[in-house]
Order: sequence, then C-alpha cells, then structure tokens
Amino acid sequence: MTKGLGLSTHATSEVQVAFEEKAKRSAVTPVSGKVTIFAAPTIDMTIYEIYLEFRTAPIGSLAASSAIAETAIFTGGRLLPAFGAGYEVGTGINYLITSYAPELGDAIGGTIYGIIQNINAAASNIQRGQYEQGLRR
Repeated sequence: MTKGLGLSTHATSEVQVAFEEKAKRSAVTPVSGKVTIFAAPTIDMTIYEIYLEFRTAPIGSLAASSAIAETAIFTGGRLLPAFGAGYEVGTGINYLITSYAPELGDAIGGTIYGIIQNINAAASNIQRGQYEQGLRR
C-alpha cells in the first residue's frame, strides 16, 4: 500500500506501519461495493455529496478550495456531454418546429416571453417595495 505514495522512500518504518494500520481502519465501502480509503465519488451522488467525498476522505482529504475544484472537474466531465446532447436534440427540434409548424414556434416563444416579462415585472415591483403587487403575479 505504501508503494506509489512515496512513503517507502521518505518515511521511517514506524511511520509506514502506523500508516498501514490507519489505512486499514479507515477503509470504507461506498455504494459501488469497492473498498477504498481515498475519495471515490460516483454519478449516483449529488454535487454536495461529491464535494464531501473529496473534502472528508479518510486519506487524502482536500482543502475546501481543492475539493471544490475536484468536484467541478468530476461533475463537469459528466455534465458537459449531457448538455451537448441535449443542446443538439433541442436545436434539431427547434429547426423542425420553425420549418414545419411556425405557429407552434410563435406560441412557444410568446409563452416564454410572457413568463419572463411577468418575472421581471414582479422583481421590479418587489425592488420598489411594492411586495403585494409583486407577489400577485
């Protein structure tokens, strides 16, 4: 276990033994069933759980800023392809709607425009202190 971590070349034999004992006691079994003492996030976790996995790993836990960076790398690598696929499918559907059913596209666009205008008006009323009028929308 110490091989690859630099312990065998830099630590005394007492430190290596203590590390091995702590590593054995700290081993956990995540949902995947794989025993690990290091951070092992899975795609079944929420973003906060992934962050905590990096932040609180028994061995190799990271500082807050490093855990945030590792969480962004882990989630970004999985969310970016999903976003790309969704964008391509949505672009294709939008092309079909505007080409073959432009009235449907106008109705969808008008609905979205109306929703955004209502949200902006409510926010403006709330900023001016007119809470009742803003919350009525």
